[in-house]
Amino acid sequence: MTMRGARKTQAPRVQAASNGRSVSMRLASQVEATEIEFVAPGIPRGMITVVSGRPGDGKSIWAAALAARVSQTEAVIFSNHEDHHGIVVRPRLEAAGAVMTRCFIPAEPFVLPQDVGLLEKRIKQTVAGLVVLDAARQHLGPSATNGQQILVLTPLKRMLERTNCACVFIDHLIKRPSRTAHPLEALAGTGSGLPAAARFVYVFGRNPHDGEERVLAPVKVTAIRAEFSFVYEMQDAAVFTKDGKQIEVGRLLLVNDQGDVDASQVIAFNGGKAPDGAIAGEYLVGLLMFGPRDAKEVADEGKDAGFSWRTLQRAAEQAGVQRKRHGFGKGSKVTWALPDSHPALKVAAAMTGQTTIPGA
Repeated sequence: MTMRGARKTQAPRVQAASNGRSVSMRLASQVEATEIEFVAPGIPRGMITVVSGRPGDGKSIWAAALAARVSQTEAVIFSNHEDHHGIVVRPRLEAAGAVMTRCFIPAEPFVLPQDVGLLEKRIKQTVAGLVVLDAARQHLGPSATNGQQILVLTPLKRMLERTNCACVFIDHLIKRPSRTAHPLEALAGTGSGLPAAARFVYVFGRNPHDGEERVLAPVKVTAIRAEFSFVYEMQDAAVFTKDGKQIEVGRLLLVNDQGDVDASQVIAFNGGKAPDGAIAGEYLVGLLMFGPRDAKEVADEGKDAGFSWRTLQRAAEQAGVQRKRHGFGKGSKVTWALPDSHPALKVAAAMTGQTTIPGA
């Protein structure tokens, strides 16, 4: 019996589809195997990392500590548009020991995916090794709902691979999963949104064994085995303005890079849990910052995110949400909207086409 020889294979020619789109391919033998590089322990180059935590636990202080570490050798693009740059962001970076001449703070948020090209330009101009986007919702355009974020973030993932730059999103936990659930369910679920697009995902919060400590615990990692969490000590620090006035800020000091606290323990720790209203408030502002929403849609999406209708109503009262009825009778509806003075509306306006970045 004669055996036929294996056919010689080659990469197929590229042919455009009827819609003008084409997809090229290459053989696996043409792809070079490489190891993951890290810009800092646990933070990979060329990939998206997500760090989620509750309000008030210090995740933005952790971001400043990360930026400070990387800035010792490389430039950092530090985009924070929840906090005042002069009152909060600069003092935190300084207290963390950042090299200020290597930290670049954008005047407006990069809006993804439309600003991927601009972000790539800035990475190359500054030779940045790290981009921090805090908070995630303020850097994702109104089209980036949970179900679309994977597609929306694909251009960003490709750009990071080209530049070998690390990108860290700082995000909020939106609910507490049940005791038997996977920790990813506290980050909008396992099948959608940022956690699905990211290759490394962490939970940041208080150490259940010591409330003065903070823990960065792995939830999802790619291609490596993550056995340990990172434990930090929260410290008080002071920086000074040009005229000698003291500003008190917090900073984090890494005390153990082989901690045994896992993500489920951090999420379940009641002593570190922010009030439900605070978490719901952040969620609601993110939902309404791009314009009024039908109250029924708010209730349905809030329920999917783990918030009761009563919790959302209390959060709306705290945020000064304006309710307006449209029409009368059976076909009428009620919309919710943030008040005109709410700072999130200014950020949303910049994100929807009114952003101007000098030198772009």
